[in-house]
Amino acid sequence: MTSLTNPKFHFNFVEIKPNFFYMRNYDHISLVQITKPFEIQTTPVTQRLYKEIMGYNPSYFKNKPDNPVEMVSWYDCQDFIKKLN
Repeated sequence: MTSLTNPKFHFNFVEIKPNFFYMRNYDHISLVQITKPFEIQTTPVTQRLYKEIMGYNPSYFKNKPDNPVEMVSWYDCQDFIKKLN
């Protein structure tokens, strides 16, 4: 497990090793291969964290800032990662 800490936040990551898994898409099942290892955060991005980094909270359900952020696009995620780095 890898950790990343900045003055306000602490993140834990786990390594995902190359392997195979089955992915379901509605009524279709595909065998997927992970060819290169990568790391993924162990917890979801919260609304609080997203707002701190991006300056706004796009979530529909905003009453609990420790809930995962939602209503974000792939492009929003890319912007978030750039600002976080």
